[in-house]
Amino acid sequence: LQAHLKDRGVVCLFGETPANQRQNIIDTFVEDPSCQVIVLQHKSGGAGIDNLQTVCNDALMVELPYRAAHLLQAVSRLHRDGQKQAVNCRLAIAEKTLQVRLWECVQDNDSLVNMIVRGAKDIRDALMGL
Repeated sequence: LQAHLKDRGVVCLFGETPANQRQNIIDTFVEDPSCQVIVLQHKSGGAGIDNLQTVCNDALMVELPYRAAHLLQAVSRLHRDGQKQAVNCRLAIAEKTLQVRLWECVQDNDSLVNMIVRGAKDIRDALMGL
């Protein structure tokens, strides 16, 4: 993805990104208008990142987490106070792969949590911007 999107001023943040570089990467995406894309792993990009809602309203998830809560947390980086545009969150799921079953399991897990934990946010609502 990084090589393919290089003409869009892409930055990347992964789990192995050194802590002393993490904030610089985030700041570049938020503050540099020539930087149009940030590639994040759901765990590294799902928490501890602020201000994405001020510059971003479109997300493409190409790696599914095993837990609905991790996906919800990642989507919530855009669905926050200060977001002025409608948010588009899409999931890339390759047909005839384990991703299809994983997505079904994530949805089933989320449905179970929503039945047990009163007031839990539904992953479907988060993805649809409801």
